[in-house]
Amino acid sequence: MIQDIIPHQYDNHYIEYQPQITDFCICIKDGTVLLCQDKKEKNSWYIPTFKELAEPLYGAVYLFAIDGRHYFLKQMTGKDDTGLIAYVEDAEPQPQR
Repeated sequence: MIQDIIPHQYDNHYIEYQPQITDFCICIKDGTVLLCQDKKEKNSWYIPTFKELAEPLYGAVYLFAIDGRHYFLKQMTGKDDTGLIAYVEDAEPQPQR
């Protein structure tokens, strides 16, 4: 479970917090998680920060923090998912268009 990540600290207390460009954004489009592909390791994906998104601060909802790094949820539209990859377990990731 996500809270069992010792030595890291998971904090699920809701706070009124505006996203910053260094915060993480869990992006969802049509029920699929969108991730960024590591440029050095092609078989590695990561959760993007707001700095990596085309429309970074619009419509994000605060979720939790891990080690003081904030995570948000954002429903993506076709206009703001440039550079993200749809990740589906046991399937080849597909670039978003």
